[in-house]
Amino acid sequence: EGEEVGCRPPAQLVDALAGISGDAAASDVELLPLADDRHLGAAAGAVVVLGLIALWAFRPDPSPLERGRVMVTSFVNDTGDPDLEPLGRMTEDWIVRGLEETGLIDVVVLTGQADESLEDAMGRVPGGHEERALDLATTAAAGVAVTGAIYTVGDSVQIEAQVLDVARRRHLASIEPARAARDHPLEALEEVRQRVAGALAMALDGRIDDFTDVSRQPPTYEAYLAFVEGEDSYNRAFDRSRSSDFGEALQLFLRAFELDSTLTVALLRAAESAWLNRDGPATDSLAQLAAVHRERFNAFSRARLDLLQARLVGDRDAALRAARRLTSTPMDRAIAAFQANRPAETVETLEGASEYARAVGDFGYYGIEVSYWLFLANAHHLLGAHQKELEAVRRGRDRYPDEVVLATLEMRALAALGRIDELQRVIDSSLRLPRIRSPWLGGGLRAHGNLQASRAVANRAVDWYLALPPDEAAAWGARNGHAKSYYVAERWEEAEAAFLAMDEERPDIRDVVGFLGVLAARRGDREEALRRAERVVEIGSPYEHGRGIYWQACIAAQLGDREQGVSLLLEAYSQGRAMDVGLHSDMDLEPLHDDPRYQELVRPKG
Repeated sequence: EGEEVGCRPPAQLVDALAGISGDAAASDVELLPLADDRHLGAAAGAVVVLGLIALWAFRPDPSPLERGRVMVTSFVNDTGDPDLEPLGRMTEDWIVRGLEETGLIDVVVLTGQADESLEDAMGRVPGGHEERALDLATTAAAGVAVTGAIYTVGDSVQIEAQVLDVARRRHLASIEPARAARDHPLEALEEVRQRVAGALAMALDGRIDDFTDVSRQPPTYEAYLAFVEGEDSYNRAFDRSRSSDFGEALQLFLRAFELDSTLTVALLRAAESAWLNRDGPATDSLAQLAAVHRERFNAFSRARLDLLQARLVGDRDAALRAARRLTSTPMDRAIAAFQANRPAETVETLEGASEYARAVGDFGYYGIEVSYWLFLANAHHLLGAHQKELEAVRRGRDRYPDEVVLATLEMRALAALGRIDELQRVIDSSLRLPRIRSPWLGGGLRAHGNLQASRAVANRAVDWYLALPPDEAAAWGARNGHAKSYYVAERWEEAEAAFLAMDEERPDIRDVVGFLGVLAARRGDREEALRRAERVVEIGSPYEHGRGIYWQACIAAQLGDREQGVSLLLEAYSQGRAMDVGLHSDMDLEPLHDDPRYQELVRPKG
């Protein structure tokens, strides 16, 4: 697919560029992220997504390398020392050989006689070598020209290089001067070659265009390579089965910055990866480091930093304002709007980004496309447009018929529409999907008035867990799902026994403590429920804004303390808890549904 959209797929790019340094090698680096498992009926819960790729296929400003030819001219000797004249031709040759080894582009070199005659015609005027290079590249039908000059600074030589967009006659990248001793110029030559290769790789590949600025120094090739491997790992991590790739992306971005400290945007991408890897302290530290370099960032990267900092403090409105500035990554705006309870804006944004989502999926990042369908369905659900929700999900399932998350969304839409027979057929088929890890629990049925059907579906889930092989049933995820299936089936004693066993093994899991709190409230043990309510806010991460207080609201609601329950719920959202589908379908909040303040909280705001 990469060839069709005008650039090479990442692995091909990595392989082709590896010849520049000799020791660089391609890695085999290839989620729905951060689903909040508090909400029983939605396997496709809220997702916090940062930095989805800006797909270059839809940009009106194509890469100048589409013409596939690069002209490299000899570097002008502006030292006044005729003994350094050969260094200009040496620099040209050094760059040419490195670029030819990539196999990505056609490198054009004119004969020295033709080069020199045009240089004479241009004259020795400031910037004249750039005009010369542009004219030579135009004659050779090259899309990019590489040129530069050599100077002396004391007993050192200094090499400057420019990468030029021929058609637009402008700078594609400016290489900061590289300096070395007069009698040992290779260090400067290698620095220039690395950065020219990095500039051309960026122009050809396109994945980090949004983060770069022609007025800034391009990265070295090795740093660029680590950065794009990080991008590849990051974007593939939205496939649930590859969620650990966020941690790998974090390490690759840190490696890129270690290789080239001028690539400060790598700190920002590392911070975003840490956030999706659920590491709040690391995110905070890296975001602070990135903020030190804010003035070096372009407008896109500053918006990304603002979005991340808003997430860290739980400011949904600030996050949305930042996301609206990210016009090339529509998923960011759609998700921020959804989490700010503006589902209509989410729908509007995503309906204009369908080609973007399809192309991203075709490129191999299918987890991102699945997130597209998830949020489109979630937004329609919050708006009560359940037929549109179903239609959107089924379009997604046409693309990915074996994706369990989309099957879950189809069940939820059918539950909302009351189409129980169709729902049962989808449940039957979903239990045979190759990637199923847990069955749908049926919370969507309960939320839409089908209590008996909800219990029946939850009991089917109980039976599914009981039939698992012992080694699979012993896994933490399976135990968690099994306990929740008892809960939705209203098999309270069995649910409590399952959660107590989990709590004994891992006493600092907030959701386990929360479930034990609402179970104590349901059986009338006020003292135990309040003890659990106190405990639930003591554990967990401070970056999980309002999560513990949300549990306290659920416990208060089940104890019959309606006034306190609503007040706690409003406090949880004031502390930054993101809006999600589960708020209106959470069975523990049912006693609050007729409270006007609850109704105003869940009412879509745009």
